[in-house]
Amino acid sequence: MKTGLLKCVTLFFTLALSVIASHGQAASYFVNATHGDDGNSGAELSPWATFARAWQQLEPGDTLYVSDGIYSEPLRIPLSGRAGAPITVKATTPGEAIIATRAEPAIEVLNQAHLVIEGISARTDGESSTIVIGGHDGPDWTDRTHHIVLRQVSARGNAIDGNGSVVNIARSYDVLAEDIWAYGNSRTVVQLAGNENLTLRRAVIRWDGWRGYDYNPNNYRSALLVSNTVNSLFENLIIFDGHQPGYGENPETSGSLAAIRVSGSMGGRYTPFDGASNNRFKGIIILNNQEMGIRIEGHIVLEDNHFSDVVVWDNSGYGVSVPRRSDGAIFERMTVGENGNGVYFGQDWDKVYASTLVDSIIYNNDLQTYSFGLRANPKQTYNDRNFITGHRYNYYGTKPGPEALLTGPKIDYLPGVDIDAADRRTAGAIGAEVIYRSNDGSTTLEPLWPYPNEGKIKEEMCSEATLLITGRTGTATPDWCQRDVSLSSYIWQYLGN
Repeated sequence: MKTGLLKCVTLFFTLALSVIASHGQAASYFVNATHGDDGNSGAELSPWATFARAWQQLEPGDTLYVSDGIYSEPLRIPLSGRAGAPITVKATTPGEAIIATRAEPAIEVLNQAHLVIEGISARTDGESSTIVIGGHDGPDWTDRTHHIVLRQVSARGNAIDGNGSVVNIARSYDVLAEDIWAYGNSRTVVQLAGNENLTLRRAVIRWDGWRGYDYNPNNYRSALLVSNTVNSLFENLIIFDGHQPGYGENPETSGSLAAIRVSGSMGGRYTPFDGASNNRFKGIIILNNQEMGIRIEGHIVLEDNHFSDVVVWDNSGYGVSVPRRSDGAIFERMTVGENGNGVYFGQDWDKVYASTLVDSIIYNNDLQTYSFGLRANPKQTYNDRNFITGHRYNYYGTKPGPEALLTGPKIDYLPGVDIDAADRRTAGAIGAEVIYRSNDGSTTLEPLWPYPNEGKIKEEMCSEATLLITGRTGTATPDWCQRDVSLSSYIWQYLGN
C-alpha cells in the first residue's frame, strides 16, 4: 500500500513539474535578419533568422525581440496570448526594426487575441495595406480579433490606385493603438471599420495622395475613417499637412476629402454593427489639410458622436460638416479657424437631428466666397456660449444662443483661454484645450508637449525617400518638412504662438 501511494505521489509531482516547465516563467527570444539562423536556440546571442521559426516556439507571456535591420518577411502572427499573459513582439531599438514588404501587409493579425506589437516600423509598397488587424467576414463574429496593442509603431503605405488604407483595423474589440504615426498614399490612411471599444491615442496622420485608377477615382477619401465603429475613443491625434486628391504636384482625380470622416451603413456580412455611434474624439489638432476638417455623414443615421477640445485650423473646406444622417452629434470646446468655411449642420430633410455646438470659438473661416460661421437648422441645433466672428454670415439660418459671446474673449494662446486644465469648466473657458494629455477620455495635468517621438516622426515622414515615394516633392512638399523645427514648434508657430 505504501509503495503504491509513493508511486502515485511521485507520478503527481513529475506531472506537476512538467506542467511548470512547459507553462512556467515567460521567456524572451530574439530574431536577427542579418546574423540569425533558424537552427539557433533563439537566445540573445543565438538568434533566429525568421519570424516563422519564432511562431513554433512562442507561448503566452513570451516576448520576441526584433533586432535592428530590414526584414522582408511579413510579421504575420498566427498565435494568441491569453489574458494577463500576452505574446509581445518588440523592437530592440524602437523604429530601427523595419519590416518592408511589397503588395502584402508588413504586419498582419487575423482572428487572434492578446498580442502586443511595439517599436516596429512597417513599410509596404504596392496595392496593399501596411498594417492589418482584423478577421473574416460575418455573420459569425464569435472569434473576432481582440485585446491587441500597437505601441510606438509607424506605417508607410503606397497603394496609389486600389481601394486600400495604410492602417486597417476592422471587426475587432478592445484594441489599443497609441504613440503611432501613419502616412503615405492610399484612399484612407487609418481605416477603422466594425470595431468596438477601440482606443486610438496620440497618433500622427498625414494623407499624401490617391489616384484610384483601379477602383473609383471619384470616391471619397479620408485621413482617418471611422466606419461602423461603436463605443470607441480617439484622443490627442494630430492630422496635418495633407495633400490634395491625386498624386504629386499634378492631381488627377476628384472626390471629397476629409481629415476625420465618420461614416457607416447597415452591418450584416461585413461588420458586426450598424452605423457609427457613441464615439468620443478629444484633444485633437486638424491643421493645414485640403478640403474638410471633420465630416459626419452616414448611409444610415449615425448616433451620439461627441467631439471636444478639437482645433480645426487652416483647412481649405468646411471646418466641420454634418450634412446628412446624424442624430445627437455634440461639438464642445472647439476652435475652428481660418478654414474655407465654418460649421455646417444639415436640415430635417437631411435627417440631421439634435446637433449641439457650445463653448466654442469659430473664427475667420472666410476662404470661400460665401463664408458661414455657423449654418444650421435652429429646430435641430442647440448653440450657445460660442464666440463666432469674421465671416460674411456669422450665423446663417440660426441665431446666437442667449449666452453667446458677442465680443471676443481674452485669448492667451490661440486654441483657448489659458487656464489650467482642472479649472477650465468652472472658469467658463471656451475653445479647445490641447495643452495636456487626455487619458481614457479625461484631461490630465500631464503636458502633451513636446509631442512623443517627434524626432523619429520627422525622420521618417520627411525623409527624402518618403517624399519621393509619396510624390510630395517640389511644390507638393509638406510644409513641416520644409522647416527646421520640431513637430511641437511647427504646430504652435502655425497657430500663431
